Amino acid sequence: MLVSMNQLRPSRTRMSYWAYLAGIMVSYYCLAAMALYLSKEPGSVAMVWYPNIAAGLLLARLPYRFWPAGLVAVLIPQLGISLSLPQTLSVNLVFSCTALSNVSLIAYFTKKSNNFEQVYDSPVNYAKALVVIAIVPAAISATVAAIGLFLNGFQNIDKGWVVSFTSIVLGGLTIGAPGIALSHFGFKKCVEELLTTWSLGFLAIASAVSIYAFLHLAYPFAYLALTLVVAALFTNIITISFAASICSILITTITSFQLYVPNIDDPSRTGILFYLPVMIILIPSVVLSVSQHARTLVMDKLEEQMTSTRDALLNMPALLCTIDAGGNAVLASKRFLRIMELDTTELIGYPFSKIVVPESMPTYDKEILNTLQKGDLVENVMIKVRSRYGREIYLSVSASFESNGHPNQKVYHLHIQNISEEVRLSEKLMEENELMEITLRSIGDGVVATDSKGDITFINAVAETLLYTSTDVATGKHFNDVIHLYDEQSGKRLDCPVDRVMQEKTVQGIPDFAVLKNINGDTFGIQDSISPITNQKGEVVGTIMVFQDVTETRKISQKMSYLAQHDMLTDLPNRILLMDRINLAIARTKRSAYSFCVVFMDLDNFKTINDTQGHEAGDQLLQVIASRLRKHVRGEDTISRIGGDEFVFVFEGISDSTAVTRICDKVIDDVRQPMIINHKSISVSCSMGAALCPTDGEDSETLMRRADAAMYRAKHTGRNRVCFYSHQIEKVLSRQVALEDDLRTAFKQEEFFLYYQPIVDSDTGEVYATEALCRWKNPKTGEMVAPATFIPVLENIGLINDVGKYILEAACKQMTEWKGQGKELNMSINISARQVADSSFIDSVATILSSYNLSGTRFIFEITESLLLTNTDQCISVLRKLRSMGIRIAIDDFGCGYSSLSYLKKFPFDVLKIDKQFVQELGSSQQDVIFVKAILDMAKALSLKTVAEGVENEQQVRILQNLNCDALQGFYFSAAESGQQIRARMGHNNNILRFPA
Repeated sequence: MLVSMNQLRPSRTRMSYWAYLAGIMVSYYCLAAMALYLSKEPGSVAMVWYPNIAAGLLLARLPYRFWPAGLVAVLIPQLGISLSLPQTLSVNLVFSCTALSNVSLIAYFTKKSNNFEQVYDSPVNYAKALVVIAIVPAAISATVAAIGLFLNGFQNIDKGWVVSFTSIVLGGLTIGAPGIALSHFGFKKCVEELLTTWSLGFLAIASAVSIYAFLHLAYPFAYLALTLVVAALFTNIITISFAASICSILITTITSFQLYVPNIDDPSRTGILFYLPVMIILIPSVVLSVSQHARTLVMDKLEEQMTSTRDALLNMPALLCTIDAGGNAVLASKRFLRIMELDTTELIGYPFSKIVVPESMPTYDKEILNTLQKGDLVENVMIKVRSRYGREIYLSVSASFESNGHPNQKVYHLHIQNISEEVRLSEKLMEENELMEITLRSIGDGVVATDSKGDITFINAVAETLLYTSTDVATGKHFNDVIHLYDEQSGKRLDCPVDRVMQEKTVQGIPDFAVLKNINGDTFGIQDSISPITNQKGEVVGTIMVFQDVTETRKISQKMSYLAQHDMLTDLPNRILLMDRINLAIARTKRSAYSFCVVFMDLDNFKTINDTQGHEAGDQLLQVIASRLRKHVRGEDTISRIGGDEFVFVFEGISDSTAVTRICDKVIDDVRQPMIINHKSISVSCSMGAALCPTDGEDSETLMRRADAAMYRAKHTGRNRVCFYSHQIEKVLSRQVALEDDLRTAFKQEEFFLYYQPIVDSDTGEVYATEALCRWKNPKTGEMVAPATFIPVLENIGLINDVGKYILEAACKQMTEWKGQGKELNMSINISARQVADSSFIDSVATILSSYNLSGTRFIFEITESLLLTNTDQCISVLRKLRSMGIRIAIDDFGCGYSSLSYLKKFPFDVLKIDKQFVQELGSSQQDVIFVKAILDMAKALSLKTVAEGVENEQQVRILQNLNCDALQGFYFSAAESGQQIRARMGHNNNILRFPA
């Protein structure tokens, strides 16, 4: 019945519970009948009441809601048994109440103790369980019985209490031991244990000893006690619990049938004097067995914990290995075995040194094994081992020892880290450091490295040469003590850049005109940057400076900068420098009551001299004129040649037209003095026009335009004179307005068209591109109007953007037509400042190229002077966007005064077009050859392609080829012609017929 109760669950059917209640009823009746039968034999001792304990243990398994039914199941057989006795009904009711109270208390205490889950953990727990289910309920129930008997006329209440208590306790202790075992282990487990040969043998022996000792021997309790103690030592708790119960029942039975008559004096016949020694020999054996069982549980748990700990160690992700005092492996984690590619049997029991490579054996023996044997700890010793398949592994070993007091029984726990990757990375880093040091020593730039304090840690060979020192001398010294930087212009010592880098933690440069002075007193112009060196945490741990000797480059740059701002023929300031000075003067007028005068001068009939005497004579004349003009300007004034025979004066601080007239008259007189050119006397006059600032204009464009208009007024009124700007000159401007109107009409009537001039590869003679040139024929006059005349006007009236789109579309259309004829050429197109300033310029270019399915890589956009002078930042942004579309950018007319080296630095150029004024005299002027070579060398250094404009003869072609100019353009190959004419000129291939072999 106990096993069925172990299996009861709330999901059981109501029928299962009724069957269980029936089982309680039957069990109670049978045990009660047996107890009564044994106690009714003549001469027997007091009865042993078994049914209460059994019913209480069974009832404890039921939910509380079934307890009333369970108690009814107890009450029915109790009343049935009681009615068979010669007692009054009231006495029977007293016994029934006693039984119900006893059963209820046993069930309640059992349920509160969680059905004896920890009863066998210690003898104390077991003793508490016996007290709870046998003694305490018995005492309470005996009290109920004594009170009930007293109420029914029994005067000897103490004897009633003792008889009731003794019978209930003896029954509880007899049935309680196996009952607790059944409750704790379950019916199935108990049956399995009891049916073993060993248990059956001990049960048989214990029964036989009980029967034989009490029938034939003088001291039966001693023999039974010895038997049960031996059984407790060699059997389990289940066997001894049932053995004690069986022995108790056998003794009671033998005594009840008077087969054994106890030699005791018990006139009250309570039986306590007899059953006390019975319990004394039965209970200790059970308690001893409980102790054995508890010890077994503890040992099992300890072994389980040890096994669990061992398994945890073996399965830990760490690399662990335990060796004995002799160095043999006794334990290894699975991960360590996996890394070593070994099975347990291949390492455990073998010396750990089996896996150590020979080169690491001295380290293993001395720094690990001997250190541990001395009783010291091992920390982070590196050794190299070899796996089963020959893979070499670097290990970092730390170790501790464990001892039980005997020196030969020590074990050493090795805590291992696989540092193979770290070692390989370290070796790789060392190799990279060596390679880096070799590289730094081999490169052509000077390299100096410092630590966070600014002390030098490394210098390469180039730095040693420039600093006139050595690595050994410089290392350890502060940066400022070795490297002396000065400003080339002021001569002042520069602040230490290392300090600035350490503070700001960013890359720093040094001023453009910094020079390095070494300990030998030598000075070098340098260009460098100094960068922070950071570690993995982002902390700055040092700096590194990379610098190069740019002394010669700076000289060339300064020379080129000078050339870019000065006219090559006359060495006068060119337009770019002129405009800078005018703008400065205008700024002064805005700050104070300041005035100045701009004077245009143009030589009269200079073209005639060029045509009759030749260009060389014209150049000599211009040089003489420039020399004479210098005499008439003060230090603060400016005289500039802006092109051809045009000169511009800027007279600072003059507001009186009379003073200007006096100076201009002197200039006119000086210019017309005869001069000897090629052994011939030549005279030339000049016309001059003046505009005062701020009277005649407050911006450079207005002043230049009005001075130019006044100069043309002087030409138109007889030449060889000076004219000031006046309102009469507005008539001239009216003609300009008429031209503007004609151009607006021309745009609406689509009168503009394109001519194309080939651009030739200087090596192969192949035409790889053409420059699109806008042309206009005035329908009123029937004459072609020069682009130099109408293009600036288009810019002024705001039509240049629309005309620019037309030019691009016409060029794309022509390229598509040539492509259909089997000729694919690149196209070079001029763009103006106003186009770049237009926010829709980029989108319109992309749209047009897309509509003709042409790639941007087929186009070169040439920029003009006005583009370089205004909106620099916006211009750079637009040009970069064009480059992102594949379009190349060319700077046009380089060297004529419209460009400077600063623009080459700022703007994203791809092509540099040399102005024709440098090309025209290549055959006769060695100076021009030098200048052109300097420009080509500079362009090559900047990775710019070069195109020479204005090529007019074969000699120029040969010179430019020898100077490695990339491409050529000029009348020698072809004038600007229509697309059909250009196509016909190229024939079946792209070679120009006049290209020299």
